[in-house]
Amino acid sequence: TLWPSVHVSFVSAPGLACLLEYKDSLTDTDWIPIPLVVVGTGGVITLGDANSAAPHRFYRIRIQ
Repeated sequence: TLWPSVHVSFVSAPGLACLLEYKDSLTDTDWIPIPLVVVGTGGVITLGDANSAAPHRFYRIRIQ
């Protein structure tokens, strides 16, 4: 199994949905979601971006 080109690990909150979003520039108005939503377990979750073709990218984890 190949890892995505970028992966982010964090401690999740049980029962809350976790979503990784990105921008290619901080001046972009909208965050773009990576289409994978994972429900938190209270443990460590790793989310990734397999299509990071930009020379740099900014990420955030949205919890809902």
